[in-house]
Amino acid sequence: MLTISRKEIQNSYLIDLLARRHVLYAKINAFEKQYGASFDAFEQKIKKKDENFAEWDDYIEWKAYKEAYNDIEKRIEDVKNGNFEIS
Repeated sequence: MLTISRKEIQNSYLIDLLARRHVLYAKINAFEKQYGASFDAFEQKIKKKDENFAEWDDYIEWKAYKEAYNDIEKRIEDVKNGNFEIS
């Protein structure tokens, strides 16, 4: 029988989270370069002008990436601090 320690599981999951964070960061960074602005600046700009469906689509996608990124950041901190259970 194979025995896996809590630390091995923690490290494996942390590596997975870091990889997912990297992918999300690349997608967010691509939007920042495309629009030459941070998400917050783009959000303010898009809400002030007439609807541009392509920009709104990007806004919705960008917002989802930011929310997912923030969730991953929280999970990374929880894993690093040992705030998790193995079921």
